[in-house]
Amino acid sequence: MGDNIRVGHPWAGIRFDADLLKRPMATADGMIESLMRHYGDLRLAALPEQRGEIEQLRREIARVLVKGEGGIEHLARATGTSVRTLQRRLKDAGVNYSELQDEVRKTLALNLLENETLALGEIAFSLGYSDVSAFNHAFRRWVGQSPGQYRGHRAGLKSAAAKKPTADC
Repeated sequence: MGDNIRVGHPWAGIRFDADLLKRPMATADGMIESLMRHYGDLRLAALPEQRGEIEQLRREIARVLVKGEGGIEHLARATGTSVRTLQRRLKDAGVNYSELQDEVRKTLALNLLENETLALGEIAFSLGYSDVSAFNHAFRRWVGQSPGQYRGHRAGLKSAAAKKPTADC
């Protein structure tokens, strides 16, 4: 590669064969992509035409969470503002970062638990929790039951709905 580097030219860039874009990424994370697409689709479908600043911040929180970057500092950097400015804007909207992050985590957790192939540890880690017990504690606070109980209850509802007889008209 060193032989192909040139300096002092008016154009700066990289040239490569366009066929490389068709190759799969070795570092791609299918779970994160699926998580972000699913979360984005659900959030967009639930919104009226409004795309306010708080909703944009929720989406950005989800993005930084799944990258493993929790904390208001990461959100401020991602949005191109200072932490103080971000805190002031959140206060003006009547929320704080912890509440907003908690809402995003809850929404993501509920959605991820629908995918029965994901282990609770994977879900906890993807939401920024250091261990499953911290995720369990937060989930109990949100829903009143453990993630495993919630998943089991949802699975029971799905199987009951599948067994329900239908009438042909």
